[in-house]
This record gives sequence, C-alpha cells and structure tokens, in this order.
Amino acid sequence: MTGIAFSTAIISLLAAPNIAQHDVLNPAGQWRVTTIDSRCVMARQFGSGDARTTVAISPDVATGEAAVALSQVAVGQRNARVTRVLLPAAKLAAMTSDSPITLESKDGQLVTLASDGLADAVKAADTCRASLRQTWGIDDASVAQVAIAATGKLGLEYWERPADPGYDGTLNVMTLLLAVDSEGRIADCRVVGSSGSSKIDRATCTAVASRAAFQPAKNSSGDAVKSWSVQRVRLQNLRINFLDRFDAPPSVGPISSVGWVNTSSAGLPALPPGPSPR
Repeated sequence: MTGIAFSTAIISLLAAPNIAQHDVLNPAGQWRVTTIDSRCVMARQFGSGDARTTVAISPDVATGEAAVALSQVAVGQRNARVTRVLLPAAKLAAMTSDSPITLESKDGQLVTLASDGLADAVKAADTCRASLRQTWGIDDASVAQVAIAATGKLGLEYWERPADPGYDGTLNVMTLLLAVDSEGRIADCRVVGSSGSSKIDRATCTAVASRAAFQPAKNSSGDAVKSWSVQRVRLQNLRINFLDRFDAPPSVGPISSVGWVNTSSAGLPALPPGPSPR
C-alpha cells in the first residue's frame, strides 16, 4: 500500500463525561490473539466505512512493553494512516478497564475505541508470551526481578551481513533473543525468528554478541541484574558484503529452520534440547 503516514502517539483513558465531544468507535469483530513472527499479537477491527480502523497490540515476550499500531484506512482511497506507540506494561494493564481508549497523535487527531473484551485478550496474550518464554528457555523468575529493562543498540550500523545466494528475501525480519548480563554485555544470542538463511542468522548473532552496547536491566532496588531482551532486525537495513562476485543470484527455495548461536551462557538458563523454536 502506498502513501502510508507514520506518527507517534500517546494513549490515555477517558472518563465517560469526556467522550461526548468525540465519538467512540465500536468493534466490528472480536479480538484475535495469534503468534506472528515470534510475537504474540492482539488485533481487532473497529468502525466501518471511512472510519474503519484496525488496532494491533503486541506485548514484548520478556518485558511486557507493548507495541501498538493503529491503521486507519479510508474506503476508496490509496492512503492509510498508521499511528504507532510503545506502551509500558503498567499502562496496558490499565487499559483493561471499562473506560474507552483514546489515541492522540502529535497533530492532535483523536481516535477513541471501545475497550470491551480487551481484558480477556490480554490474558490470552499473557498465556502466549509464557508459552514462548518456556519454548525459548527463559526463566520467569529472571523476568520478574526486572523493574527497568535493559536498553541499548545492536551495533549493526556499519556491519555488512554475508551474501547468501540461497536467501530469497521472503522473510525480511529476524528476531533475536539476547541475554544481557549485569554489566551490559551480551552473554548469549539466540535466533528465535529466522531470516530464512542459516548463514545470515549465525553471522548476525555473532556480530551482535561482539558489537552490541547495552545498559543493564535494574531491579526494584536499583541494582543491575541479568535479563533478556528481544530484538528484531530488518535485513533491508543491513549492508551486504559480496565476498564472491561470482555468487549466483538469489533463487526461491525451501526456508531453513531456525537456529541459535550460544556465545557464552554462563549463569543463564540453557535453551532446551530438541528442534529449534519457531
């Protein structure tokens, strides 16, 4: 779709007296909770016609911080307006009340949505997240101790990923699970959402383990603690290193299974044996 506009937004909960001056969009279907690209996503459509709006909420598997995307599509038009916001876990929990949810973009445009059914959707998403943590080998106790999540950069700005003639570009995003130690170093890197190329997966994880710079997570006492960080890497943003100028052009082929690279797992739970998580 062309002409997509992006903006950041804020989310607030409005009490009933404030709603009169702004219509509330009613749901056009049920909340749907599914796993997409190693994420648990809650999605629902609201309104109809020119007011048709789709909301997608994806809480982080480790931290609970939610990425919210609101897409407004005008029927008969080529343009869509997409509003995106990161929502703290506590704010998402507050949204499960009966109060309508209002998103306000930087230009002041308001969209107010009915919140019925959201509490059940969040519970289903929490179950989905717990399942992924178990599959990925994340100890819930290590997640519970984190009050402030680790933050940082992957350091891939000037890195060149290897060329892979077998990579067909179908999967443009890969998902990494990073174990960040109490000093901000990457103690472990695992690919939990493959790019479709095991060669690119291994090289990217190895590069992140040596290049990433993070501030460690902190517990409620302010002490630095070990933690997990889920990071998504868009391959279209990476430079390519064509080591062999005679490499054959990319061809469509079977997508390889997901793998992982353990750079150093000291003091952190190991990935369970068996087939790689998908």
